[in-house]
Order: sequence, then C-alpha cells, then structure tokens
Amino acid sequence: MNKKISTIAGSLIILAVVIALGFSFLASNKKEEMQNQNNVVLDNPRLGNKKEVKQGEEKKLGEERDEHNCLISNGSFWCEEKQNCVQDWSRICSNIDILNISEWENFDSQDSSLKLKFSFKYPKTWFNQGDISGGYGSDIPFFSKDKYSRECNGEFNGNRTTCKQSGKIMLVEILSPDTLPREVKHNNKQQKTIKINNYNGYIFEGIVNDTLGGYVAENGQTEAGIVFSDINKARFEIIMKIENNSDKEIFNKIVSTLKLN
Repeated sequence: MNKKISTIAGSLIILAVVIALGFSFLASNKKEEMQNQNNVVLDNPRLGNKKEVKQGEEKKLGEERDEHNCLISNGSFWCEEKQNCVQDWSRICSNIDILNISEWENFDSQDSSLKLKFSFKYPKTWFNQGDISGGYGSDIPFFSKDKYSRECNGEFNGNRTTCKQSGKIMLVEILSPDTLPREVKHNNKQQKTIKINNYNGYIFEGIVNDTLGGYVAENGQTEAGIVFSDINKARFEIIMKIENNSDKEIFNKIVSTLKLN
C-alpha cells in the first residue's frame, strides 16, 4: 500500500514539474513576441542595412542619417570635394559630364548575393539601393542624387513602417524561372533584338499606357528597357525612365557597358 502511494506521489511530482516547465516556456515565448511587436524595422536605402526603431520613437522617422551623418529624407549626400553633406549634388559637388563614361561608377553583381553574374556602368550622379531580396527574384533600384527624397509616415503596418521614396530613375530586375513577368502596356512601342555575350534579348522604348503605371515611369512618361528572357533560366531586365535625349544617350551607354557572364 505504501509503495503504491509512493508511486502515485512520484508521478504527481513529475507531472507538476512538466506543467511548470511548459508554463515557463510559453511565458518566455510570449515575452519575446511582445518585444518583437514593439520594434519597427526600417530599411536604410543608402547603407543597405536595417535599423530598429522602438515604439515611442515614431516622431524620429524621416530623421535617419547615413554613414556620413547626411540627412536621408531631404536628399542630402556626402561630397568628398567639400567634405560636407550637400543637396543638389551634381551642381554643388561636382561638375562632371554625365555622358562621360570614364567618370561613371561600376556595378558588379559579384559584389552582392545575386546569383546571376553581370556588370555595367552608370552615372556618378546616381546611387543604387542594393539588392532588395537576394538571389533570384531581386530588384535593384537606382535613384538620382538630385531628385531623391524619402518620407516615412510614422504609421505602423504590421511590424514595419511605410516609407515613400522618390527620384527612382532605373530598375534592374531578376525574375526566377517560375515567376511570370508583369507586362506593361506601352504606346508607340519600338523594339529591336540584341545579343550580348551569346545571350539573345531585345531593347524597347515606349510611352507608358497602363492603369498600374510603368516599371519605373508613370502613365504618359517614356521608359526604355533591355530584356533577356533566359539567362541561366532567369529573366533579366534593366528598365529606365526617359525624360529627354540625354537620358536616351545614357541608357544606350549603359547597354554598351553591360556584360553578362
């Protein structure tokens, strides 16, 4: 009889320990979940990193600064020549010839996590935001330093705030084999074939006529692009907004420097 009582008591003790551990585990997870909900992750398009902003600091949204302490939201950029942050970068900081390729920057996908290997040159008056998602299914937007601005409304959407960026001038897009590309409607569309490093593609130019807008341009604006539907089973596109003849020349020069490995 005593042995039976002892066995029951032992079982009850073990059960109590298991229940206590279970409650402790649930409480710990709940605490961690609450902490995560109280943080908002903001992308810094100039640094390619992420910054945590806690609730109660919403008023500071839009006051983010880059690695040189330049205010991002008002379109300030670091100027080496003046050793200071400036707006209207191309006029104040540099008198470079935007059409002179020798003064352009080089983008090389080998410096990123992108699976496709490619490179091209782009004007020094632009900057790229970096790989948005990595691998296939990636977007790499390019912005004009003179036209860039970033505004955050401070409202929380799930675990992220909503930020609007302006000044986008070009988009590099890589789509995975199982992703259907969005087809934008263009008026007066012109198209011709092109071959780069044994890859067949085409170049187009047209005026956006689509309820959702263009890839980069708005309705009624012109955009040009170069498209390769199959590079190692991925779709590769470079789309640029065209506002004048200078933009057309820039696009053609970008295409002339494009290398597909």
